[in-house]
Amino acid sequence: MDFRALAERMEAVEATPSRLEMAELLAQTLVRASAEETPPIAYMLLGGLAPEFEGLEVGLAENRVRELIRTRTGASQTQVDERMAEDGDLGLVAEHLWAESEGGQRALDAFGDTEPDPELAVRDVHGRLAEIGRIEGQGSQEKKKRHALRLLDQATPVEARYLVRFLVGQLRLGVADQTLLDGAAIAYAPDEAVDVGDDGMARPPTELRETMERAYNLTSDIGDVLGTAREHGIESLTGVEVTPGMPVRPMLAERGKDADEIFANVGSPALAEYKYDGLRIQAHVTSDGVELFSRRLEDVTDPYPDVVDQLEQALDGTAAVVEGEAVPVDPETGEIQPFQEIAKRRGRKHDLEAAIQEVPIHLYAFDCLWVDGEDLTREPLTERRQRLEAILGEHELVDVSSAEHVRDATELDRFFEDAMADGCEGLMVKKLGDDSHYQAGARGYRWIKYKADYHADLADSLDLVVVGAWHGKGRRAGWYGTLLGAAWDETEDRFKTVCKVGTGFTDEDLEQLDELLDPLTRGEPARQLDVDLEPDVYFEPEVVAEIHGADLTRSPVHTAARDDEGGIALRFPRFVRWRSAKGPRDATTVDEVRSMYYDQPTVDGPGAEG
Repeated sequence: MDFRALAERMEAVEATPSRLEMAELLAQTLVRASAEETPPIAYMLLGGLAPEFEGLEVGLAENRVRELIRTRTGASQTQVDERMAEDGDLGLVAEHLWAESEGGQRALDAFGDTEPDPELAVRDVHGRLAEIGRIEGQGSQEKKKRHALRLLDQATPVEARYLVRFLVGQLRLGVADQTLLDGAAIAYAPDEAVDVGDDGMARPPTELRETMERAYNLTSDIGDVLGTAREHGIESLTGVEVTPGMPVRPMLAERGKDADEIFANVGSPALAEYKYDGLRIQAHVTSDGVELFSRRLEDVTDPYPDVVDQLEQALDGTAAVVEGEAVPVDPETGEIQPFQEIAKRRGRKHDLEAAIQEVPIHLYAFDCLWVDGEDLTREPLTERRQRLEAILGEHELVDVSSAEHVRDATELDRFFEDAMADGCEGLMVKKLGDDSHYQAGARGYRWIKYKADYHADLADSLDLVVVGAWHGKGRRAGWYGTLLGAAWDETEDRFKTVCKVGTGFTDEDLEQLDELLDPLTRGEPARQLDVDLEPDVYFEPEVVAEIHGADLTRSPVHTAARDDEGGIALRFPRFVRWRSAKGPRDATTVDEVRSMYYDQPTVDGPGAEG
């Protein structure tokens, strides 16, 4: 497939707000691709070059990409800046300048290179972008720039739009992995299995779609899953199991406000487990070594060599995939320390040994997904926990999480008080029984979070995606003064606004805003954003912040859970901290916002107590 055909398909996808239409466009794209082209196309449609856990990015600085645009088109810096102010997207800047320069000026002669081939193929583009991403070391930015220029020199205007976006790491298509799976299920299912609704839009066959999703959730490699389905059929994915080195997408919990609600969902007895405030880690331990993955599937092995050593000693030769919470502790007393202490390790390259001595990490393992070649995700929780306890040997900094079987509110609250006294956030309450298998990638009421601040009128803080900002005034002039936060609507795959937040920030937090948000700036709302307000700038939905407030109320301007009475907004919001371990689709959902609103004792309606 020519890259131009893929770019034109991306353009059509970018233009539609409909998830159903988007899935059909993706299906049409995948049908045209060969088996060899399918994995790279799958990665590229999601804005990547490889599975997330490989961490492969082009890594070319934006100022270098601007230089490339000027070199390729002959535009001045002023022209690029003016066009950027108008378009708000460097990809559109490139497309417009390419067109205005009537094909642009060839730039390769400056390096004494020969004339390039006139057309770009998808596999060639993917391979060359990946090659740029792997360039490291001294002078790497100049080397990346040279390779990128060779690629851009062959591009048409629409190809330039998406190539530039790949170079700066912001594709802006708004395609989520679940929508891509919808399209793949439509593309690879037998024609007679695809349902077409009254609106003329195709729907993916439920059973085949679930097969693909399970395979993806167990491997986190959407390119491999789609490539296998394309070549061997969707049914060939039914035997996919946990594979060491490929992180399993984590099972997630819902919130619970009281014992009655919790037991109504998980039944009695249930497993109550300490909820530690640490870094969730999935450890893959084999004879080849140890790999650690975060909740966002990032490889975090390097910052935590002590955890690697601790696991190797505790498992003593057993190959396993285990999940646990890495918690910072006081080296003298062993008492749990604030989460920020472990977060400081991320990205730290110097004085790591000193940090290990200053703040040791205690790993509390809570699940076991694979042992010595056996996939345990279909086994009930009791069996998985027994296997976990059996394989973990004694180690002063590795333990199985504290847990008890609880049967009623009295036992739950007693254990809750124990957890709080021991420095935990609260409890995780988990369903037992034959249907308590590990639901990779799913959020549901088989696991329920029960935290201390759920006893207040507002049940817990919200993890919101930063989607816009207003410029600061007075003391905050030159910084962003107020941020716009949004919850994620799982059903529509859109982000819907909940609040404007301008308090709670330290000077250090404010100084971080530019670094975090400037690369995500765009001139118009993200395609998947549902917003009525008009901030000074919009952002790609990427950064997540924990926000607390007094309560939730109806709002005429916010779009979360909107119905005839308006949307739902957070009153008196206050910034708490950045949630770097969470991606945008790990944020608080619109359904959670709606549930929290009706759980307030002052609100009548669904979920109110009277």
